[in-house]
Amino acid sequence: MEIAVGVLVGVTLLLAAAIAYGVHLSNLIRDSSLLSRHTPPPFDLIASSDGDERITLRAASDAAGAMDLRHDGVFGIITADGYGQVGDILERGDGYTVREYTPLTARIRAAEPARLDIYAYPDNPQTAHGIAYDEVRYQSELGECPAWFIPGKGSTWVVFAHGRGAHPDEALRIIPALAEAGLPTLAITYRNDEGAPRSHDRWHWLGMTEWRDMEAAAQYALNNGAERIVLYGYSMGGGMCLKMLYESELAGKVRGVVMDSPLLDFRATLEYGARIRGYPSFIIPYARAFAGLRFGIDWERMNYLRRAAELQAPILLLHGEADSLVPPHTSRALMRARPDIVRYVGFEGVEHARSWNGDRRRYEAAVRAFLQDVVP
Repeated sequence: MEIAVGVLVGVTLLLAAAIAYGVHLSNLIRDSSLLSRHTPPPFDLIASSDGDERITLRAASDAAGAMDLRHDGVFGIITADGYGQVGDILERGDGYTVREYTPLTARIRAAEPARLDIYAYPDNPQTAHGIAYDEVRYQSELGECPAWFIPGKGSTWVVFAHGRGAHPDEALRIIPALAEAGLPTLAITYRNDEGAPRSHDRWHWLGMTEWRDMEAAAQYALNNGAERIVLYGYSMGGGMCLKMLYESELAGKVRGVVMDSPLLDFRATLEYGARIRGYPSFIIPYARAFAGLRFGIDWERMNYLRRAAELQAPILLLHGEADSLVPPHTSRALMRARPDIVRYVGFEGVEHARSWNGDRRRYEAAVRAFLQDVVP
């Protein structure tokens, strides 16, 4: 009898531990992928400059990530007083780098808390580039969503969707190239963004629901003079692009798609991130199943690669080969599935959504060449 009781207690404890761990892992999936958050990143650097077009950057603490501290390329730098821009690394040392520096809306002096910004430019198209724009609103199924509209001379509009947790500022890097090409551009917000309507759960669903807002933005463009559409999406915005092509009656109006670090398969992205972060491989299916049951995640439907045979519009994929968030192999899988319409441009040593920052000239050249081919 005592042995049976002991076995029962042991099984109960193991089951309780398994459930507790499953809840923990599924919460991580929810918090890192589905919840919408709008708090700005912390200042994780200490910046100093003597006004000599050079800036010294140090991690604020040993625990600070400062992911971009040691990566060459163009980044914005934000302090409490304003915005600047840093360029390539001129000197590396123990815990610090010295970089090219251009003050924009404020000058950094001695030992100021700061952080690097992958969007590379401040505020809006006018402040960043002197490009005129209008703040407009388009009607989605949940209500009115704000957007930036940059006028152009053509009848092919670009509809730009930022990634999860980002905002239209993400388009500031590529807007000059689009304006140079004469393409009217609509950089949108969508459900659960700041200033945009909230869904009932206030979660991001990685394109599964957000594509409807992209479709509504495309309809706004068509109602206001557009005859054709180019979709442009970063990260989750890339998933929105493909989901719209699969589901929308407006898919036939899309002449081309540009996707930067697109999230094309949630399951593959979860497994990739878990391996990078050192989770044992046997835990991953368990965590995935638990998250699916708790939150209603349909892993198969959130794999946008499985319907690749249905795609018709030409696609340009831009992906950092060192992306630790969204696996570049999913972009290459789309290229292999549809080599007739997909171009892939990889950027060595580049992290998530930083391909422009790492090699601006090559990135913009790829976008320009693609647009020349798909825009009449």
